Amino acid sequence: MISKTDLKKIASLAKIEITENELPALSQQVGQILEYVQTIDELNLVGIVPTSHAVFVNNVFRDDVVINNHISEDVLSQAPESDGEFFKVPRVL
Repeated sequence: MISKTDLKKIASLAKIEITENELPALSQQVGQILEYVQTIDELNLVGIVPTSHAVFVNNVFRDDVVINNHISEDVLSQAPESDGEFFKVPRVL
């Protein structure tokens, strides 16, 4: 279990207000969490590759490639009104 003094200090650093009545239960809960972390820390991980993600996924997106096409001309030609490279729309305000 973590001491009440340490728990008060941690709560103060985290800007968490805890009452004296909450200290015993919170101390026990934090102690259980720390015990669990200690059991994980004791695992034999020799030969285990560290990972940051459980699934190995490579970039599945294609490379950005600039292509010279004139799709904007085709799209603008189908608009009711256009001005150079822009659509003309009715004024909203």
